[in-house]
Amino acid sequence: MLALNASANSLAFKELADSLKEHYVITHQDLDKFLGVQFEIGKTGIRMHLTQYITGILARFEMSECRVKRNPESSRDDPITAPDETMLNRKDILLYQEMTGTLLFCVTMCRPDLAHSVGMLARRMSKPRVRDHVAACRVFRYLQGTKDLGILFKYKEDSKHPGLVAYADSDWGADTK
Repeated sequence: MLALNASANSLAFKELADSLKEHYVITHQDLDKFLGVQFEIGKTGIRMHLTQYITGILARFEMSECRVKRNPESSRDDPITAPDETMLNRKDILLYQEMTGTLLFCVTMCRPDLAHSVGMLARRMSKPRVRDHVAACRVFRYLQGTKDLGILFKYKEDSKHPGLVAYADSDWGADTK
């Protein structure tokens, strides 16, 4: 089980930990990285980002020194650099699938800005073309310039109850009992 104290009150976690200790052996450590996602806890909130992961995948796909793009997709007005409809060979198909899979991980974890472009790449997973590979490389070029982006979960601005605010819209499956 993972418990995250999202408030400045350290006693909030202690109360939970004490009740769990009665039944389980627990360990406590500060959260800095979980499932490849880095966490930075600051005065304004908790920031999730994939800087280290993105740096690693850029190196893995030999794009560490690539030119930076300002957006992950080219617009319809841009001249397509590779209008080639040729299908990729078996080796390049596997590379394309690996690239798209790593990008899907980024979208899932904390990079919603990539959702549309990576979704378009994922449509072509079984039969990618040369132009699809070029589009995947463009997303990596965008990542090169934006690898430090992430999501900031701001603390509630209430001195009486500081911490993160969470809302849920749940009716327990319309169960009235």
